[in-house]
Amino acid sequence: MYLIVLEQLSAHRKKAPFRPRFWMQPAGGAARIAAIAMFYHERKFRTFALFDKEPDAKEHVARLQEQGFPGEAILYCDTDGRDESDIEDLFTQDDYLRAVNELYLVVLRDAKFSRVTDADALRQADESLKRLVPTLEKLWVSHKADGWGTFDKTKVCARVFEIAKADDKYPSEKSLARFERLLETLYAKTEKAIQK
Repeated sequence: MYLIVLEQLSAHRKKAPFRPRFWMQPAGGAARIAAIAMFYHERKFRTFALFDKEPDAKEHVARLQEQGFPGEAILYCDTDGRDESDIEDLFTQDDYLRAVNELYLVVLRDAKFSRVTDADALRQADESLKRLVPTLEKLWVSHKADGWGTFDKTKVCARVFEIAKADDKYPSEKSLARFERLLETLYAKTEKAIQK
């Protein structure tokens, strides 16, 4: 979902017409991405699969390739060359935490919710945490007794879109540039596939 909306937002900020170059199908997790990608590939659609750069996705990619899905049609969501990253990591930490805090200050107003200010400190305390969403999920688990429940990245995604509609400067240029780089990589792969 992020790519679809941020592609439109990028065109709007550049005062350019929005002309999507391909159809994107949100899937919701590495297993579903692999299944949907294979479904369309078997039906001879020109298909690309975009995965978060995380261990579970790498296993699904290997199985997908074993089934004959072309490796050149697989992309990982890479954030600044990190070993692991999710699509949410394309946002700057400040941009993403703004959406988290705006959402949960309302949702958890009756719980003991305190504004999340620095996920980096959490990652330093636990070196196994390399991605923002798992870091926040672990923080939510640690506050279960305070009534925080579970972290819901889908609701945060919806909040990102609400903020972007109301604030022309959100997300920041740095976040938008990261998404644009990913889109350019997708566009380049699409063009290569068309030329073959």
